[in-house]
Amino acid sequence: MLQVLISEQLLLSEYGFTIPAILQISTINGATALGLDNKYGSIEKGKKADLLIWDKSPFDNYKNFLASKTIIKDGIVFKKGSIH
Repeated sequence: MLQVLISEQLLLSEYGFTIPAILQISTINGATALGLDNKYGSIEKGKKADLLIWDKSPFDNYKNFLASKTIIKDGIVFKKGSIH
């Protein structure tokens, strides 16, 4: 699933979408389309927040969507093959 999301983010970049627009499409827009934006899609008090944190900023270069990442899912931290 993550690979599909990253592939779509790269494709949107190649078609001229800005990085802020891509991040909005990847987060709040999807939650809104599913009617779940009251629980997901943005970092706000009371919302569930699984996070994807890149080691290199996609704002510097859209290809950094492929950079190593840290994932926090259900309070568990996953980093480069390890679980913390």
